[in-house]
Amino acid sequence: MNVQRTMYDGVRINAARAFLYPIIDSRRDQLHLLTRAFVKKVEFSDGRAVGVHYTRDGKKYSVRARKEVILSAGSIGTPQIMMLSGVGEEEHLKDIGIPVVANLPGVGSNLQDHLMTPGCFKAKNIPRDWNGADILNPINAMKSFYQYFTTGTGYFADPYGTNTHGFINTPSKNITRLGKRPDLQIMAQATIFRSDYMFRRLYQSLFNYAEQYTDRLKEWSDNNNDHVVCDFTMTSVGLHPYSVGNIRLRSNNHLDHPYINPNYLQDYRDVETMMEGFRLFERIEETEAFERMSAKLNLYSPECGSEKESTTPRSDSFYECYIRKFTWTVYHPVGTAKMGPRDDPMSVVDPRLRVYKVKNLRVADASVMPELTSGNTQAPCYMIGEKVSDMIKEDWNLSAN
Repeated sequence: MNVQRTMYDGVRINAARAFLYPIIDSRRDQLHLLTRAFVKKVEFSDGRAVGVHYTRDGKKYSVRARKEVILSAGSIGTPQIMMLSGVGEEEHLKDIGIPVVANLPGVGSNLQDHLMTPGCFKAKNIPRDWNGADILNPINAMKSFYQYFTTGTGYFADPYGTNTHGFINTPSKNITRLGKRPDLQIMAQATIFRSDYMFRRLYQSLFNYAEQYTDRLKEWSDNNNDHVVCDFTMTSVGLHPYSVGNIRLRSNNHLDHPYINPNYLQDYRDVETMMEGFRLFERIEETEAFERMSAKLNLYSPECGSEKESTTPRSDSFYECYIRKFTWTVYHPVGTAKMGPRDDPMSVVDPRLRVYKVKNLRVADASVMPELTSGNTQAPCYMIGEKVSDMIKEDWNLSAN
């Protein structure tokens, strides 16, 4: 499929540029923005949200709410603020020393996230103008920069070389659970991976890889006299994990980061789904297009077995080891303040995103999603914001203008 993207003239368009900047000058008497501010808690009076306490540059402030308070701090920050405010699992709040306003055990629970595992390919007959390989040439890099700044097109306008996506129904998919929704996403990325020291440090920083694993890249390069470990990658992305995590407070100090317990790959069925992606890569290796390039998977990983285990066909035990070593988050956390019916004890918000058991508190971010979407969460978050703004206007009989 052709990759959809939130870009205009080759530049990434984020939520602020799309929704905020166009109207900020005309709403200065209505819209007040603060940076460097950290919410301490939502204030309640008789179960009604009446304001917010926050700190900024070491000083304490309070804001009063005439109608309602809306939390849009994301799937990590929103449950943290709710629990700091006394809305959450009763026992956890008591353990932390926070007075309970509303016992909602679903707050901070049901954490779900997309995971991805890259499959590295080496190709002997890779095209000279291949994205990623061609760009390493300084002259080509300058040409691409010029093309980008003058026309907004070319390599640097591409979303990290993610040129092709596929959404797959694997043989192991639970049809009863997912229906027609796919359980696996495949990404083909024309992006090289090098083994130089600078790049190894970058992988440790970006992907949280342990140094012992990034050192394997240098080991492979030394053995093969080749600093390019991957000419391109194909990535296996699990879309609907069985493994579910949670967010819990570290303390009652709002400046302490909460505990994030993702429980990635805790359920072996998630490993099996990711493994299906690599079985597909093995079949793609045999296609005419890949044979013309002499493109083969390069999954050098001695911890997972012998050199023979790193070649096709590979065992399930090799793939499980490889997936557990090299999987990282796609940064799509959802579900920690999920929408659901009132009789579900784990529901946090109703269909109009109002928090149960309290009044005048609403949530508008990815935390309200009961489960993950079969794709990126950015556009669905925009939809949530658009929808809830209409509902707020309806609930308070406000003009559409």
